[in-house]
Amino acid sequence: KYSFASMTTFPFFVTLSSSSPAHSRNLPENYGADLSKTGDISKLVPIISMKESLLSAKSLLSKSRNDMKNSNISTEDAKALLDLISRCTKTYIPENESDFKKIFDEYSDPIGYKEKFMDNNAFLVYYTNGYDGPNRKKLEDSSYVSKQSLQYGARNDAWSAWNDVLSEISYIRKSSNVFGSASTSSSLYVDSTYEDVLEPLTKTLG
Repeated sequence: KYSFASMTTFPFFVTLSSSSPAHSRNLPENYGADLSKTGDISKLVPIISMKESLLSAKSLLSKSRNDMKNSNISTEDAKALLDLISRCTKTYIPENESDFKKIFDEYSDPIGYKEKFMDNNAFLVYYTNGYDGPNRKKLEDSSYVSKQSLQYGARNDAWSAWNDVLSEISYIRKSSNVFGSASTSSSLYVDSTYEDVLEPLTKTLG
């Protein structure tokens, strides 16, 4: 498991197994990130802002879950959660995959020449077993996991979890009349439980 912290320590190449057929290495998709200031503190700020927003949402749900006897989210908490997530998506945390991943890519180490060469020459690298000349190290080592491999994996996991959060929020918004008057006891709670949102929210944080 990788945390938000691990995303800030991030070069990327996927190793080819000797039992797999030769094919393109399929480097990560380019989401249009500005790579002119990778590693700069100004590019870390948006990531920290995202983290703080997520921690606020987690704190709200965790406290209420511990105080409530009912596992379902109360209408009052649902209103607060929807308002908080709405503010997050308008300011710090994108709702679409490309913009979300772009934020991390702009801080991370960009794809290097070696990774690009190996991607463009995957067939050759595979059939020479990564040979790079006499007395030189192989182009790839199956036991080595690069920083970029961890970085892109953490970024993708964070997006997957955040997308699950957004799906649950969308369900609450559409299925529950949280902004209506609570005239019956049944309307004091929505269908979703605290864990339905807390689980993917926690995974987003890492």
